[in-house]
Amino acid sequence: MRDPQTATGRALITAHTGCERTTENSLASIVAGVEAGADSVEIDVRATKDEEAVLIHDPHVELNSRGAVSVRQVTLEELRKLEATEERNGDESPERVPLLSEALALARDYDVMVNLDIKDDESIPAVLKLVDDLKLRERVVISGCPRERAESITSAHPKLRVLLNAGSPCVEVPSTAAYQRFVEETYRDAIRAGCCGINIDYRLCREALVWYAHVRFLPVSVWTVNTPDEMHHMLELGVFAITTYEPRLLSRLVGKA
Repeated sequence: MRDPQTATGRALITAHTGCERTTENSLASIVAGVEAGADSVEIDVRATKDEEAVLIHDPHVELNSRGAVSVRQVTLEELRKLEATEERNGDESPERVPLLSEALALARDYDVMVNLDIKDDESIPAVLKLVDDLKLRERVVISGCPRERAESITSAHPKLRVLLNAGSPCVEVPSTAAYQRFVEETYRDAIRAGCCGINIDYRLCREALVWYAHVRFLPVSVWTVNTPDEMHHMLELGVFAITTYEPRLLSRLVGKA
């Protein structure tokens, strides 16, 4: 049932943060995704105690001198001091946590789309301000949003594109009848929340979901697809976009590289 999903007749490629064996949520990961042929790069966003948006996936950052430090319990200045302490002690420490502003500026310079995976509600005001300040509204899509979070963003900023995060990666694919109910509920949630598309673990993605959304003009994006067989299967289903740690491989499969 493969139908052209984009102007080029192929699925869009989103480089998962940490793609091509780079450090996750690093500026190097963005560059690697661009160089591998991705149309979009994904980054994770959290807020510090003083509401500064930084690139971190987990709620804690690991520092040798302090162990796990809660991102929400330290200011950006305190986080930077902790990082500097690690360097002075000569410990092997994680790379400096980038600011979202740095990542967005880099993506703008490379003229690449950005998928902002929002990890906490506290980061949303800073994210929206930066997107507007850098005039990147047309280059950004927001993910990491269950229905409630999506609604809070789209109601205040209806021009922003937000993907509905559907289902759970921990849940087994249900029976045919149950899956159809899941499809219909997912679609209704996406429309009610004002979302531009559905973002789903590829293991929960079936033809029924893609087709149901497709004929209702709602694209489906899948994550995280890393092997040739999985990529071919998602392409055959006709998904709109594929998130992968292997954008170079996917670029070759879709004939971009």
